[in-house]
Amino acid sequence: MKVVKTDKTGMVARTVLENGLVVLTEDIPMYASASLGVWINVGSKHEAENDAGISHFIEHMLFKGTPTRSAYDIADVMEGVGGYLNGTTDKEQTCYSCRVMDKHVDLSMDLIGDMIRNSLYDPEELEREKNVVLDEIKTYEDSPPDVIHDMFLRTTWKGHPLGRSTIGTEEVIRAANRAQMMHYQQTHYNPGNMLVTVAGRVDHDRVVEKTLQWFGDMKNPRHEFSPALPQVDPRCVYRNRDTEQIYLCMGGEGLPMAHEGKYKLQMLDNVLGGGMSSRLFQEIREKRGLVYNVGSFVYSYMDGGVFGVYVVAGPDAMREVMPLLRDICADVRENGITEREFERSREYLKGSFALGLESSSMRMMRLLRSETGYGRFVPPEEVVARIDAVTIEDVNQYASQYLDLDRFCFTALGPFRGTRRKLLRELAPGAWEEDVGPYDRPRRKRKSADNGEAVNEEPQPVISSRVHVT
Repeated sequence: MKVVKTDKTGMVARTVLENGLVVLTEDIPMYASASLGVWINVGSKHEAENDAGISHFIEHMLFKGTPTRSAYDIADVMEGVGGYLNGTTDKEQTCYSCRVMDKHVDLSMDLIGDMIRNSLYDPEELEREKNVVLDEIKTYEDSPPDVIHDMFLRTTWKGHPLGRSTIGTEEVIRAANRAQMMHYQQTHYNPGNMLVTVAGRVDHDRVVEKTLQWFGDMKNPRHEFSPALPQVDPRCVYRNRDTEQIYLCMGGEGLPMAHEGKYKLQMLDNVLGGGMSSRLFQEIREKRGLVYNVGSFVYSYMDGGVFGVYVVAGPDAMREVMPLLRDICADVRENGITEREFERSREYLKGSFALGLESSSMRMMRLLRSETGYGRFVPPEEVVARIDAVTIEDVNQYASQYLDLDRFCFTALGPFRGTRRKLLRELAPGAWEEDVGPYDRPRRKRKSADNGEAVNEEPQPVISSRVHVT
């Protein structure tokens, strides 16, 4: 196996191996450490329904041992040099990463390379780890903020794999087996689908050498995956949960991560609800004290994105909050933002970007985003120039386009039983569909006063503004 091409842009070097694997490093001599990531372009987006959660489960299993290292050895080796080892799975990527002193970069490559190439998938470890993942799913289901954002993406991108949860389902995890997981890894963990990124005090040629050692003999079978672009489906979905507060997400179409207009949308997000000086925070929390959590958000992926608003409030407070949310969004959409807000938002974006450059982990992840989004390294100067090129007219045009509440999806989690179901119509006037979580209690039955037969305590699961609801 040989190197096909190496390019250098300032401190960044990019090498493509013959089998298609890309190596990116950013050498920062004043650092005493380095952050390393081996990325595989596979996540929940790439899973079929009967594989939902397998990408995440495989990430767990790669920490469970190889022929030369036990699960304890993997942890002990990294902690023995004061390093940090982690695995993460998202919708579009899985990453195995380390942060170590620069002299231990070789050790990190050996450790992660061994995990990816030689994991045992020991049947006893696999069955034991199922319990860990199932407990993780239950922990996740116990977290209303996680659940509501997951509901929002699933509702917004109904039927699209990007809307699917990364963590998976209990049914898939319980049924998972060694052959299935090894086949999935062999299908997706191929060099044309992988990147190695390192930032900090690093020797590029040495990283390439170690990459060749561990991944140079891998073949690159073609595995085409081109799902249709996600389309926003305006819907209203709620889930009954005996929480003290109501958790609400509302939003709609956003932008993919490499879209030329992403900084315009980020500025709009910052003004609307991105920080403590934002309109939502100031009007709803600071001036009125109605909530603790309120803000806006942008999620961007390779194939699409969403832009929305998140708020948590008690049932009574939510009746005051919703008109305020609508009025604030309508005002920004119709009248635009002020010059002061525009200038502050622009400087905020540049400042947060500059602060991120002081972290080797952020630089390591930035190498990935440049490569997957643009196919090249985007210098910091270019990012700042793109931010400076945005005008207030651009942001106001995006406000008009992306703050159309008639095209929003609404998701709500909270105590909507009985008479409180009427509150749903105050959140959004459309038809509400009920969503039932995997661990939510079934509806209780009560005896009818007329004939003694069991009947549902709850009304029918769909609410329409055309029907009087009690």
